[in-house]
Amino acid sequence: MFAELFVYCWFADDLISESEKVAQAAYDAVPSLLECPASVKRSLLILMQRAQRPLSITAAGLFPLSRESFVSIVNVSYSFFAILRNFRED
Repeated sequence: MFAELFVYCWFADDLISESEKVAQAAYDAVPSLLECPASVKRSLLILMQRAQRPLSITAAGLFPLSRESFVSIVNVSYSFFAILRNFRED
């Protein structure tokens, strides 16, 4: 179960990282904005505005999947397991 969750979190974190680079890549793709038609400038502006918020995959809309969220899930799971194990031993 943890391996499957890890795969989702790993690739979701890669998606976040790559989507943060989209605005800069779009800006670097156009060597001179002065020579571009207005429609291209408008499309580029819309793309760069949208790229300000990185894409993310969320778990049931509660929190974004990332490597950090995987680590926190594992920590919380282990804590619950340790508590339950303590109750069982008593």
